[in-house]
Amino acid sequence: ANPASIHMARAAGGATLAIAVMVWLARKSAPSQARNALIIGLAVFFLLEAIVDLRGIMAGTVGPDGWYTGVLPWLVFFALTVIAGRSAMSETES
Repeated sequence: ANPASIHMARAAGGATLAIAVMVWLARKSAPSQARNALIIGLAVFFLLEAIVDLRGIMAGTVGPDGWYTGVLPWLVFFALTVIAGRSAMSETES
């Protein structure tokens, strides 16, 4: 792989680890607007990741691993939020 690709992979990996730390630290927080923002932000993150990976798969630049790295995690996240319903979301408007 060329150095630019390695750099971009490391940058994306660092951002993903930062998101994981935020979610881990907020895992037992009470319902709030901040938790709602985390949930919505994660949904957008996984959706964008899935779109990028689907484009790579369709263009032939990403092999079958694209299904595991982007599309499958988004589907799992989506399924878990549907199963959990909106019970994890705060009802407060403050």
